[in-house]
Amino acid sequence: TEFYRRKFIEGDLPAYKLTVKPHFVAPDPLPRESGAGDYALYIGRLEAVKGVRVLLAAWDQPGVIPLKIRGEGPLTGEVGARAASLEAVEIIGRLSPEALIQLIKGARFLVWPSLGYYETFGLVAIEAFACGVPVIASRTGVMAEIVTDGVTGLHLTPGDPADLAAKVRWAWD
Repeated sequence: TEFYRRKFIEGDLPAYKLTVKPHFVAPDPLPRESGAGDYALYIGRLEAVKGVRVLLAAWDQPGVIPLKIRGEGPLTGEVGARAASLEAVEIIGRLSPEALIQLIKGARFLVWPSLGYYETFGLVAIEAFACGVPVIASRTGVMAEIVTDGVTGLHLTPGDPADLAAKVRWAWD
């Protein structure tokens, strides 16, 4: 990404030797055919740096909408316990690549609340875009580059569940 290109240049690699290669999804899943989606979606590792606790705290706010979570990781048990106490949250088990694309197509938007400034390229965000699904992402690092605020999704303040809840409500409405 351009974000990492700048970081490499800051590290004294010659700019003329660095090229940003566009990412793609193959095979192309094509945009969903109709509908706005019935739920919000998080796909990713269940660990603190990915913003999973922020995500669940946002869903602890009043007036939340359905959320599906697909992922595994060090916080699997904690996320499962919290999800059980939040009626609008559903944990999804492992899926085939085709079923995962269908899950994305059924979402109103994808949530990418990572706290990591050095988050690597977000393949799941590009998959969402390929399916015609916008992304609500943290306003930092690669996420701020991949998601254009107000165009391909929304930016949220990293680590701020109230801001995430407000963005989710706005996007849902």
